[in-house]
Amino acid sequence: MSQSLVNNLIHLVSSTKHRQPWISKDHRDGLFAYQAGIFQEWDSPALMIGGMEDHRSCVVRPFQESLAEKDHRGGEEGKFEVDEDRRPKES
Repeated sequence: MSQSLVNNLIHLVSSTKHRQPWISKDHRDGLFAYQAGIFQEWDSPALMIGGMEDHRSCVVRPFQESLAEKDHRGGEEGKFEVDEDRRPKES
């Protein structure tokens, strides 16, 4: 029987408004650690996070739960509910 293997990665890049240098070196490590925590909460681990004073870049592995596993958790077939545990926590 044949098999297909997929390894999807997402490369996110975002910049500051008007590419202004607002991300100082003093705050970068904290910002990147905060982002890594968000991706970890979403079960999408960050493989790389970095950036400069005017942008940030990160590579993440997307959430891996299959549709069959989602459907197995309950609910009507083909209807998926938002899982509150996967949302980022507000402070």
